[in-house]
Amino acid sequence: MGIRVGRTASKEQYGFVYKRDKLSKIGEFQFNDTSDAFEREPLIVRFRWSAGIDFTLIPMHAKPSDAVNEMNALIQVYEESTSIYGNDSIILGDLNADCSYVCQSCWSGVQLRSESAFHWLIADDVDTTVSNSNCAYDRLIVTGDLLSKVCCADVFRFDTHFNLTQDEALAVSDHFPVELKLISDPVITTQATASPQTTSDTSPATSSSYVTSNASPTSLLSYVTSYTTSETSSSYTSSTISSSTYGTSPIDQTQTVTEGNGSWKP
Repeated sequence: MGIRVGRTASKEQYGFVYKRDKLSKIGEFQFNDTSDAFEREPLIVRFRWSAGIDFTLIPMHAKPSDAVNEMNALIQVYEESTSIYGNDSIILGDLNADCSYVCQSCWSGVQLRSESAFHWLIADDVDTTVSNSNCAYDRLIVTGDLLSKVCCADVFRFDTHFNLTQDEALAVSDHFPVELKLISDPVITTQATASPQTTSDTSPATSSSYVTSNASPTSLLSYVTSYTTSETSSSYTSSTISSSTYGTSPIDQTQTVTEGNGSWKP
């Protein structure tokens, strides 16, 4: 668990919960935000999966009114992480990367989106909110050779899965988790880069169909959850690696990375 972060009296912490028989933590550091670029500076953690894959998770809960600047500041976080652990990383969390917080004309100024190293796997037309809004606030961004080991990025609609009303779902979280699967067998990358379109609206293009695989999976029942806690409320940002966290059948040689954000009521 990281230190309490935040500019105001309301503080949050990033933390990870994981099964030690499947995942090992092999490194971590809290980003030293000397320029005060972040409301909640990220905690960077390096994991080793028992299938032989090392990867770094960089969770982020962006300040809504400063989402563009904080997303661009994540490049410095990524570069520092890469200098220590290498470039196989997943940037994930509530980036507030849509709707009124990132206007269509603003995307051309988001370097985290335009630079080819960063592969955005949650498309702009995806809804990650439980309420009646339609916004892709929560994102999964993969870098390095890890891109060849992921597939199936999606939103986990826990309301549908558990047959919840909207009020019941909102009692759990105001965001849906987003997830992807890590696969130990090689996959063939076909497309994953989201680059700005050359159209007048300057809106970025994304692809939700980005990998193909002939992998034959084995059961991997492990998960890692990153979350933030607040001194004044029960709020969290989570990223879960699991093949059965939500009661689904195990999938062989596959791990699912899930990220979600919202108000949590135990």
